[in-house]
Amino acid sequence: MNAKKKLALLLSLVLLLMLLPASVQAEEAVAEVVEPPLYLALGDSISFGLTDVNESGVLQGGYVAKFDDFLDMYLDNPMISLDVEYDNVNLSYPGDTTLDLLGVIGKNHKLVKDAEVITISIGSNHLLGPAIEAIVGLYGLSPDDFTALDGRDMIMALATLMKADWTDGGYTPADRISSLMMPTPQSAELNQAWMEGAAMFSRKWPLIMEKIRRDNPNAMIIVNNVYNPLKLSMMVNALMTPLHDALEIYVGQINTVIDDNQAIGYGIVDNHSLISEDTAYAGYIADPLNAVGGWYTAPVLFNIPMAVSLSADPSFTPADPTHFLPFFLSCDPHPSTVGHLMIANEVIEVYGNMMMTP
Repeated sequence: MNAKKKLALLLSLVLLLMLLPASVQAEEAVAEVVEPPLYLALGDSISFGLTDVNESGVLQGGYVAKFDDFLDMYLDNPMISLDVEYDNVNLSYPGDTTLDLLGVIGKNHKLVKDAEVITISIGSNHLLGPAIEAIVGLYGLSPDDFTALDGRDMIMALATLMKADWTDGGYTPADRISSLMMPTPQSAELNQAWMEGAAMFSRKWPLIMEKIRRDNPNAMIIVNNVYNPLKLSMMVNALMTPLHDALEIYVGQINTVIDDNQAIGYGIVDNHSLISEDTAYAGYIADPLNAVGGWYTAPVLFNIPMAVSLSADPSFTPADPTHFLPFFLSCDPHPSTVGHLMIANEVIEVYGNMMMTP
């Protein structure tokens, strides 16, 4: 073949390629590049993963990480052709309220828009924040003066002051805590703060969902409702019942708001019922001193009577890690590792039900 014929053939091939549809030319490349779906987690310290820790005390990601693992296993199913894993972005942060979450959404429109699955855990700090402030305030402390995400530094300061208070002939820890359950200025302030917190949630929650749906009308959204962390405290000591029941009123108000706005389009994980089951604490109640690991069977370890009892022991030494750890756990209102696993299982169940619903 001479040079002219070779050139003519080459030009013909180039022209043929130019005339082919772009989709045909790129078909193989498109098949190789699959954009991974996005799972976006929004919320507070529960969604952040407190206090899901391994044996070394390292955070493991909580229910969000466990649900993300499930999503990845789902996509690994041989019946599904996609060979990808979910991208997981967790924008949750300890202490956040609905007001904070509105700001997070406003700064992350693209992530919200691109998400295929969104989970939300928000509202607890409208009630838990005032409760913690009231308890540590009995000893002249303020949460604003501490920086540890899990509150460890604040709890250490609280333990030290509780020990010093009664040792020096002051009030016992039980006496101080009881002031929140009687008609005192402290209990009135706490009740007012709870009332205002529930009212703020009722105003902000619809705005949160409207903003998300404006950015992303099609994402699957799963919302965790709010639980009462005082369940175990009440089971251990009936004297805690008035405080539990007072908080329960406002927990119910927040959960009613979540229920009433479900038409906006989301599934609900009923953490309130999950965490309030008596049977969930059977292992703890049977082994209150953790002789055989009973503490690590409960979904939430927040136990004010236990913390009071530990701090009232003459041998209690907050600086001793073996003394501080049980005190810290008894002051922790977050889900334990078991609690996060229970929540993750419920999230997976709601996800499955929503997948089956047209």
